[in-house]
Amino acid sequence: MSDLYSADVECRYQATLRAGTRDCLTKWPLGCGGSANAFLVLLGPSMGRVGAGKTAEKGGAGRPYRSVMRIGPDVMSYLRPGAWTRLCAEMLGGDQYVRALSALLNLDWRHTSREKDIPDADLSAGLERDIWPLLPVLRPRLVAALTNRVWKTVLPLVENLRIAYPPCPVALRRDPVVFRLSKSAFPSMLLKVQHPSRFLSYAQIAEVGRACKWFLESAGRPTSA
Repeated sequence: MSDLYSADVECRYQATLRAGTRDCLTKWPLGCGGSANAFLVLLGPSMGRVGAGKTAEKGGAGRPYRSVMRIGPDVMSYLRPGAWTRLCAEMLGGDQYVRALSALLNLDWRHTSREKDIPDADLSAGLERDIWPLLPVLRPRLVAALTNRVWKTVLPLVENLRIAYPPCPVALRRDPVVFRLSKSAFPSMLLKVQHPSRFLSYAQIAEVGRACKWFLESAGRPTSA
């Protein structure tokens, strides 16, 4: 398997630099973007409020696929500065990895900043139809649910793939789940983290980073997937 999908973040990053920016054959579901070989996947509920002068997307069924998926050193270009990038850098182990190896996948594609406006059925259907099939393509090591509802929606699918693993020594609000995606040569970890658009302290970010470091180091550092 190509080092572009290595289980080691530095190996995956160096392979991405060598490859340069390249288009993939598939497109992102609307409301998703970033790296097509993301080491870190953030799972959100929706796209947030619509920008001025733009048409609000409705969400639910009929989700369009528009943007071409890309691999490259600067493909996660729309991450907001501040807590978003600090959180990703802490989880990945360095600022240099953020724009090359992270992706944001929203379970639903409507424009709303109020998660309670999204029916449970739309979150579940969006996950199973559009988001879950992407994970074996991206092959992330780290998957972060950004809200409690997203966590509760994705957890049953992850539990089906859970593997035996030592408990995380970092006291997070929810215990991480280590699992193995279909046909994957390495384990991945699901965490619940605070949404960066809400209050997220430096201490909280550091705590999540310690949990990620523990997992990646305890899982070993193989050089390729």
